[in-house]
Amino acid sequence: MLTTGPHLGHRPSYVSWWLPMPTRPLVTQPFHPAGELVLTEGRMEALSRLLFVVENQRDFAVVHGPPRIGKTRLLDELARQTTATRRPVVQLDAAGLSRAEWPAALLSACPGSAGGTNEWIQLEDLILGWGLAGGAGLWIVDHLDRAADDLIPAVMRLLQLLSRREVHGSLVVALDALEALGPLRPRVEWRIELQPWTPDETAAAIELCQNRQTDGGPQFSRPAMAAIYEIAGGCPATTIRVCELASLAAGLYGVTSIDAQLVHDASQPLSSRPRDWTTSDLGAMTVEHAMATLLRD
Repeated sequence: MLTTGPHLGHRPSYVSWWLPMPTRPLVTQPFHPAGELVLTEGRMEALSRLLFVVENQRDFAVVHGPPRIGKTRLLDELARQTTATRRPVVQLDAAGLSRAEWPAALLSACPGSAGGTNEWIQLEDLILGWGLAGGAGLWIVDHLDRAADDLIPAVMRLLQLLSRREVHGSLVVALDALEALGPLRPRVEWRIELQPWTPDETAAAIELCQNRQTDGGPQFSRPAMAAIYEIAGGCPATTIRVCELASLAAGLYGVTSIDAQLVHDASQPLSSRPRDWTTSDLGAMTVEHAMATLLRD
């Protein structure tokens, strides 16, 4: 029989080897909506620069930075805001694409395209038609460095089409490192490097997300924010994930303020702790999986 627990008047580690039933309603919203960009000051500046590229019909811009730094979220927001201006937007994820698949994939991403054969001819006609109608809009290629083949020659061909005087289109490419551009690198007009959040940006991002909550979710203390930065290292995706875990743990334990201890406990794998659970085999389950199991049962 367990002799410790938050209901006995003293608080050991939040993640004891059993999980009590929630003492207050759990948060019903995600900490931050999936797929949305957290508009910190640095990300707002990056977005503004990309919108300038589109507005002024610059040929070629590159967004780069380490994995999970927020490149895709930034490009999604750029596409959303550009679409709102009624400009054509073509958005393609190049991850896993081969050189042979590239033209058809690009064509299928074009609004109003019927697909078919002779993809490059159709792309050229489409780009020229949009250009004569007021501009070829925005073309986004994400994860260029994760393609199955070297797509640089194909991207160079697309850039040549968009760079025509009568076309006025913009190409924005995202990848982890500039070196992957190879011969395309001298053509870059605008280079936007995404950096990890600083401790202050991490705190600002958490506060932005908290302010959007409408269901009275738990609040993060300053020490908790510092602990999140220590764990996530300024990586936006990891930061949001740790916040979600800590918020769920807070709901389970009935606390309204999240401190550093809860952040650390909610982020640690259960496999590194004593296994006093009565459930069969937790193996390498994380706190997140254990909580999901409890809620499901």
